[in-house]
Amino acid sequence: MSVVYKYYPPTEYTKDALLNGYFFFCKAKSQNDPFEASFKLVNNPIFRDYLIEKCNVDPNADQVMGNYGICCFSKEKNNKHLWAHYAANYSGIVVGYEDSFFEQIANNFLIRLPYVESIYVNQCPTFDNEYEDLIPKYIYPELGPEGLPRQLYLSDVKTDQKSCDEFFIRLCSTKEKATWGNEKELRLLACRDVTEQKNRLEKRGVEFVENGYKIPFPKDCVQEIIIGHNCKLDRSFIDALKKNYPNIQTLYKTSPEIPFEISITSI
Repeated sequence: MSVVYKYYPPTEYTKDALLNGYFFFCKAKSQNDPFEASFKLVNNPIFRDYLIEKCNVDPNADQVMGNYGICCFSKEKNNKHLWAHYAANYSGIVVGYEDSFFEQIANNFLIRLPYVESIYVNQCPTFDNEYEDLIPKYIYPELGPEGLPRQLYLSDVKTDQKSCDEFFIRLCSTKEKATWGNEKELRLLACRDVTEQKNRLEKRGVEFVENGYKIPFPKDCVQEIIIGHNCKLDRSFIDALKKNYPNIQTLYKTSPEIPFEISITSI
């Protein structure tokens, strides 16, 4: 496994999430992409009708997927687009997480927590063999990280809910390449295991809010903290973070000293 990076703006929500140690899973319908988790991505009407009539896919698929929670990460800690957009022009911070701990989150809460590498396409996917190499990974509580070699051909979709969820997860990982491809995104998805088990999960520490879900993560998963050179978060908060996470011995900071390059150095 590897370290993946989450970009945070300088807000009170960031302070709350990191001081209390949780990931916020924003509902798909509240994301900034209007085509997020959309059944419209299945642009073949024959396939759409087949999924609804023969495979028991909910005809209100957009509504079902709209309540899925999405927590986004990047493979890169020095992505200029993400620093500018999601970390508010280098005024926020980036936190590096060891993704092997995502399995522990699934085990702690007894939920199936898909871990997906975003699939970037130039047009709506056809779900044929040209798409077969773009396979999401999944995490199951009882199995740990598991790569499922699923190919979503017409005949490959089964009628049970699990298979339909796998199809929805594929849609939830599909993004337009021209707009989003440079983010090199990975995602944790809060699917039916979360959306349909509110009472049980609230007792275990998951918080349900209007536009998403707050799911605690193990402190040991935090591996790096990188401070933007325009950081607007107060020093007491940064010091509290360093004390809060045992693996943080050194802090890092971005620097724009060389034109068109952003270096990261220890401080």
